[in-house]
Amino acid sequence: HFFNGEIADVRFYKKALTAAEVTTDMTATVTGATAGLVAAYDFKNMSGATVPDIKGTNPGTLMNFAPQGDVVAAPTFSPAAGHYTDAQNVTLASTEAGAKIYYTVDGSTPTTASTEYTAAIVVSENTTIKAIAAKAGMVTSAVVSAAYTIGAILPDYCKYDGNRADMRNRLINSINVTGATVGGEARTFSLANPQANNQPNTYVDATARTLYATQGDNLTFALTKDAIAWMHFYLFIDYDHNNVFDADEAVSYTYYNATGKNAEPGLDSKGVSHLTNDYCPDALPVFTIPTTALTGATRIRFIAGWNDINPCGYADMGIEKGTMLDFMIDIASAKKYPVTFTQPSVGGTFTVKNGATAITSGAEVAEGATLTVDAVPATGYKVKTIKVNNVAISGTTFKVTATNVVSVEFEKAFKFDYTFDSTKGKVTVVAGASAVASGDLLAEGSVVTVTVTPNPRFTIKSMTLNGQPHTATSPFTLTINEATTLAVVFEGETYTLTYNTPKYGQMLVTLAGGTTPLNSGDEIPYGGLLHLAFSSTQGTSLAKLLINGEDWLMDVMANALDVDIFSNIVIEAEFTASSGIHNSSSDNLITYVNKEGYLVVEGAEIGSLIEVYDIAGAEIAKAVVQSNSEVLSSVQLSTASYLVKISNKSESIVRRVIK
Repeated sequence: HFFNGEIADVRFYKKALTAAEVTTDMTATVTGATAGLVAAYDFKNMSGATVPDIKGTNPGTLMNFAPQGDVVAAPTFSPAAGHYTDAQNVTLASTEAGAKIYYTVDGSTPTTASTEYTAAIVVSENTTIKAIAAKAGMVTSAVVSAAYTIGAILPDYCKYDGNRADMRNRLINSINVTGATVGGEARTFSLANPQANNQPNTYVDATARTLYATQGDNLTFALTKDAIAWMHFYLFIDYDHNNVFDADEAVSYTYYNATGKNAEPGLDSKGVSHLTNDYCPDALPVFTIPTTALTGATRIRFIAGWNDINPCGYADMGIEKGTMLDFMIDIASAKKYPVTFTQPSVGGTFTVKNGATAITSGAEVAEGATLTVDAVPATGYKVKTIKVNNVAISGTTFKVTATNVVSVEFEKAFKFDYTFDSTKGKVTVVAGASAVASGDLLAEGSVVTVTVTPNPRFTIKSMTLNGQPHTATSPFTLTINEATTLAVVFEGETYTLTYNTPKYGQMLVTLAGGTTPLNSGDEIPYGGLLHLAFSSTQGTSLAKLLINGEDWLMDVMANALDVDIFSNIVIEAEFTASSGIHNSSSDNLITYVNKEGYLVVEGAEIGSLIEVYDIAGAEIAKAVVQSNSEVLSSVQLSTASYLVKISNKSESIVRRVIK
């Protein structure tokens, strides 16, 4: 439960109160004689942390509690928080004698483990001081803070507040900057469509965008524009960060004549003369960021106007459809530091690159540049560590922040290969907490842990280590002191193959992809594929195929069949032998399909009727026997199974033919 206010007293009863009794008790005054009352603690008459019991029998003590009067007074600050133009010496004090003050200046909450205040704190830059006061036996004060800002109060940047006459032309489509670098690497900047078509203001605030550059960079500002003529371009940078574009901060412009709006000729910022005031190029003159420019972010201003170098604009700027556009430039220091390195005596070589360019030892590189160490181990070695100033780095790159000494250490290493069939099991290898892939180079003396896991219904058939049998139980460890190859072979459960030897034809049984015939009674592997190939003598055909008691005859295609091995396999195959109709003249009845695909019936009685049906029962051919060897050339049979019915006056017989 939560209480909104202070607790006056707490009462304990030896019975459950009804709702009505609770309501009455809230305003009642109890005494030691109140019925059912066990104890009543009166918070109005506390003594320190001791709370008296109205009954006088069970006084209570509040745990983790200090009375209000025992809280240490919070520190005070002098001078008070605020803005000051010069550095300040800030003193802290507490009215509690003997109290100690602890403070922070990094924004964190102070504790008694923070810096103890012993002397005035010198504040020379924007700083927030947080402090507490503490004393043994008392409650530590609340946290208090004071924020100080140091330096001149800067004005807001001036700007032109009027609107353009319209947005139909004289628009800047883009500003594109080249020549900027950071840490020796090229940077580009593009500000696309800064003037939206529904933007009526002459002033455009794009200060959310920043151009990054370095002291000494030579910058080119190129423009794409829409129907801009009779306009001149001006660029200003607040190099000294005082929120004012001073006269010497007009860094580049295309045309200016101080004698008047329409005066001719005019000069650009390079001092080049342009005879007419309609000069409106697609780029401003190249300029160089001074090496004395303050580093950090500051404002840059672009103006499109008519022969006026005032960075704050001019009265007719809106009427003339001018533009004032502000964005930011962050200028980095042009400091350079030497980068030195020496090649190791053994194990390999390395190069240090600034971008794609290799540098020589002792070369000076711009502060902030990202360098890459490209180490090439010799055969039988690998990279052990890359160090900068004797501290190992993570990866192969580092930033230049001071004088840097680069070193690379190589160590002997051996290739570790392992092979297995992933369809039958898995092999995992780790060195410490790192996975090892087959083909990895491992340092001499590395210890790897190998775990071999067969898939369900598979077992480990064999393991060899550098060609020699390896009989360790998984998982096991190996110490790598030479090139090592581990080969793991899995095998599935085996089953028994049983099949008959059919008459009037042949059945060849092999494992899929193999050529070695399997004999009845051989063992066959779980998960393998059994390949059956059938061939018949002239006048016979496969008439029956049972596999584990099921009819597979219709699954035979092109006289072959593949069967998955998931259990023992029993195969029963039969080929038909030609037999005559039931009289002496039909004993040699033969039916088969010749190489041209036509049905041939030999030995049938002249005048007998031949009818051919497909497996669906549809009649596809019919003929009357005219000779001892009747060829049904009216229909060329495709690959399938057919029923052939041969009838004479007294009887008929049906034969199955497979093409």
